[in-house]
Amino acid sequence: MNQKLINAGITINFCLLIVSTLMTACTGSDNSSSTDSSIKGRLFVVDAVGPNSVLPGTVTHIMAVSPSTSNPIRYVATVEADNTFSLSLSSGQPYIIVFVAQDGILLGPDMIVGTVNVSANGLDTLPIASAVDIDLGEVDINTTLQTANATISTSVSELESALGITNNEATYIGGLDDLALRLANPDVDGNGVIDALEGKNFSLDWHVRADTKLSSNDLLITDIQDVFQTGLSLQWNLGSAYAVYPRSYDDINYVPNSGIIAANGGQFSTIGTSQAPTSLSGGTFGNMRQWGPDYNLITGELGSSDAVGTFTYGLSGGKVLTYSNVRTKTVAQLSADGVLLPFVKINTTGSGAAVTKTITGISYIWKKLSSGLWVDATETEISLLVQNDGARLNLYTFRENSTERGLTFLIPSTSANGTINIGGSGSLSLGSIDTSNVTIADVCNAALSYDDKMGLRLFAGAPKPAAGTTLCN
Repeated sequence: MNQKLINAGITINFCLLIVSTLMTACTGSDNSSSTDSSIKGRLFVVDAVGPNSVLPGTVTHIMAVSPSTSNPIRYVATVEADNTFSLSLSSGQPYIIVFVAQDGILLGPDMIVGTVNVSANGLDTLPIASAVDIDLGEVDINTTLQTANATISTSVSELESALGITNNEATYIGGLDDLALRLANPDVDGNGVIDALEGKNFSLDWHVRADTKLSSNDLLITDIQDVFQTGLSLQWNLGSAYAVYPRSYDDINYVPNSGIIAANGGQFSTIGTSQAPTSLSGGTFGNMRQWGPDYNLITGELGSSDAVGTFTYGLSGGKVLTYSNVRTKTVAQLSADGVLLPFVKINTTGSGAAVTKTITGISYIWKKLSSGLWVDATETEISLLVQNDGARLNLYTFRENSTERGLTFLIPSTSANGTINIGGSGSLSLGSIDTSNVTIADVCNAALSYDDKMGLRLFAGAPKPAAGTTLCN
């Protein structure tokens, strides 16, 4: 399907840029995913003779970034000599669309010429729900206004239809996707070359943690035994911003213990935001390292919740990773809008006291916060925002050091609600355990988390053990 879009209120936010020497690089991508969609168009220079003109050929590349947690997906293509561009990518992801100048002079975020924004609903990404070919038509660059309007062939509603989303879904995603702009920088390591063309994969992930409350009290597993609770709230307690990079790029353990104040030879600093971190934490997974600042949300706010910030991470040998356009929400905003969470009901059977009943599985409903209320999320919102492996609920019966036993339920991102029975699809065991004979009283701890496609890992929604149960680590 080929959509030609005109006058849809799409704006390309262009930075003022003068370039005297231009270079062209080969098309590249840092991700091997198959592609089923495309974006194309033509850059059109409105003011090509004034002292502040964007010269023909200044924009050398178009880049699409899906800012998924721990695994951002980037596609890059060159802009042709006649200023046309075409970029293949995969559906099922939200993408920042970035126009880039790789000229051998500009470095880091200065290489960003502009990003696409749909002002009608605040979209900073194009969330492509299903396979589509989008023609943006002429992208007009007017350096006098320092903005550019994409001349497109239909209304915003037709653009949303082409993307496979409703207006309500577009508005919901547009209310939270400015978080994705932290990955618009094509040159995080600041060497003047687009990272994806060098096979470098840098990310900045946010991990945010909350306790779930029921009428101001901790949510207990017995509170959700055979019933869905509706009056839940989240008490935010900690947020962390992790620079993520390959161990082959730098393999020093800068934060050997979480909660420390100073990194072991690493340097973290911010510009723009006045919110100061309270500690540092980090870790490794696979071939990647991650570390960064922690923010105590009981007594303070996330970095860049007050103003757009630039986060820099100094590594060994003078290496610096720079993430510009970092934007987050205040605790009050997190508690009002945007959060997506699976509500869970623990299904049990048997006679006697509630805590002695056997767990037979769980039921779930994906909800989103809207104006302070939890409402049902749509399958499109879930599939575009929650990574494909969905959410994970662990009900621990034993946990000590590296030994864990208990039940695991994999809550899918492909359905808005459902039931997972023990022994069925989505049900797993932790360690050696008879999964058919776990009671409510056996659960000594729980954890619920998921990774989203905006760069957020959310730890929230897990119930505390039943009253009188000894807590395990």
